[in-house]
Amino acid sequence: MYFYQVDRVNLTHKVKEYAHFITGRTLDVGAGENQRYSFPSSKYVRMNTDMNQDVPGGAKTDVVGRAEDIPVPDASFNSIICTQTLVDVFDLQKAFGEFTRVLKPGGMLLVTTPFMLDRQDSEYQYWHMTDHALRRLSVENGFEVVALEGCGGFWSGMVQLISRYLLRRFKLKKRRWARLASAIIGRIGTLAIYLDTHSKNEAGKHFTDNWILVARKV
Repeated sequence: MYFYQVDRVNLTHKVKEYAHFITGRTLDVGAGENQRYSFPSSKYVRMNTDMNQDVPGGAKTDVVGRAEDIPVPDASFNSIICTQTLVDVFDLQKAFGEFTRVLKPGGMLLVTTPFMLDRQDSEYQYWHMTDHALRRLSVENGFEVVALEGCGGFWSGMVQLISRYLLRRFKLKKRRWARLASAIIGRIGTLAIYLDTHSKNEAGKHFTDNWILVARKV
């Protein structure tokens, strides 16, 4: 079942804000089971590490590969999106090098990646990067940073961490009252987003669940 998580709300808002940069033939690196976001001006190509991530009746994987080794020709895409995937990629320099190789000159890259979130059970969860790391990876691999900012602030971060703890501690998704718990956390999350959006406190901006990066190949 769907369970409200404030970081996903913040992510969706930020991706929509920058979606107009994604045009033409677009490669989704680490697409997962379904297309998470809509990019109306793009021709969408899904890449996963294997075909097992396809679901019955859902979108099909077009390319099988890894971020560090993308099996497509040089300069074959106008845009790349890579959402919540780099956390599982060990060789980030190689991945960004592949992004550069695959994009056409002037091509756009949109990345989201976790920062202040809980550790997952997957053995492949490697990095919770800072914005400094994302900027350096971009510049060192031939990108100009167009935008780099947090998705949410202190209050959203606190609500997300608490809700993730409760999900794990009490296995909320399996409870009969899961929908009620989701609705309550949703109300609190909406308030947290409002506080983050309207706060003039600079301290809160040092906290975020996720980063979004938009960069152009130069």
